[in-house]
Amino acid sequence: EDDSDLITVPRRNNTISQRARNQGISAKHIIDKNQSKISKIMKNRSETGMDTKCNSKELKELMLKNISDNSSASKRAINDRAEEKFGGSIDVICSKGHFSYVYSSNLYCEAMKGNITCIAFRQSH
Repeated sequence: EDDSDLITVPRRNNTISQRARNQGISAKHIIDKNQSKISKIMKNRSETGMDTKCNSKELKELMLKNISDNSSASKRAINDRAEEKFGGSIDVICSKGHFSYVYSSNLYCEAMKGNITCIAFRQSH
């Protein structure tokens, strides 16, 4: 399963207007143009260290140190260490393989080690 639904593409180019058709602009041209924008955004995020699935290097390191082969043990270890380090309640979900999710948080991270994927986040209120 992919997360392509998480990448926002500017809406103004998603349809071909009559004017664009009259000017000979094809759907392929518009799609190629958007792909270029997405590539630039992803490249910039990579170069700046910005990660759409993690906004805390410290949390990611903590998670990777505490993910084991057991998803239940991993979530408990990450939860204990993260609450100790960051204070307050930190929610943690771990599972074998990939999963899709949506949440709102000022502290969040997804980390994967082996076949275990975990997300940890502080709930926004």
